[in-house]
Amino acid sequence: MVTKEELKKLIDELDGRSRNTRFDRLVTICRRAFGAPTRSRGSGSHVKFKTPWNGNPRINLQNSKGKAYQVDQVLDALRKLYEATP
Repeated sequence: MVTKEELKKLIDELDGRSRNTRFDRLVTICRRAFGAPTRSRGSGSHVKFKTPWNGNPRINLQNSKGKAYQVDQVLDALRKLYEATP
């Protein structure tokens, strides 16, 4: 389980860097916060992560670059997880 302090560091790392975050780094951050992907690149171009809530924000990454909207998805999910972590 990721700690609130670790989540804060991950959020700070991504905040404001939506155009300069590599895809591999996004996957690493999501693995740390949400565990193993439910679907990985071996089964297609998408890497999906299960979140502990239903609905948005969802995490569905694709391609070899971390696109700005994907970084925003991850940031939204990290912030929601941060708020829910004691």
